[in-house]
Amino acid sequence: MLIETYKILTGKVNIGIEQFFRLSSTSLRGHSLKLFKPFASRRCRKEFFSLSVTDEWNSLPESVMYACTVDTFNVHFDRFMGDRRYEH
Repeated sequence: MLIETYKILTGKVNIGIEQFFRLSSTSLRGHSLKLFKPFASRRCRKEFFSLSVTDEWNSLPESVMYACTVDTFNVHFDRFMGDRRYEH
């Protein structure tokens, strides 16, 4: 799901960002592609693609976020996840 999010946010697919996401207007920390997560009270709404991916996407570092290609995104994401596994 993060790969699809990356593709949408970087324009690698012909889908408008606004169809799925709203960029956060308060990106005080992290990267400029932080996503706004609206409140969802119903379980079915919380499982929508655009809501279920937001927290994980917003936790990614810039080194993953600003990859030039999907392959580079995958490499950086795998490295980031590997580093996180060893922190615990």
